[in-house]
Amino acid sequence: MGVFELGEEQRDYALGVLLQTGALTNCMVHEDCIYEGNSELGPAYKIASAAFKRGELDSFDDQRDATDTIKMVFEEYAGIDYCPSCDRHRDD
Repeated sequence: MGVFELGEEQRDYALGVLLQTGALTNCMVHEDCIYEGNSELGPAYKIASAAFKRGELDSFDDQRDATDTIKMVFEEYAGIDYCPSCDRHRDD
């Protein structure tokens, strides 16, 4: 399954956890721009694992589904280490 086939709820959860743990970050000026942060997926996996064990992740089939989704969403933004909007306006 690719990132575009993910359910909106699954994608939103993964993105939220990645932002919460700093693996991805938002631009301070352009809050809707997301780019790579500290790139550490371990903390995001731990949060998802604990949430799954508590029964909080009904939208995922199993724990592996949750961590695979986190990885796919992270890879969507991996390699972008700056805000594209700021970069576009840098030369203005």
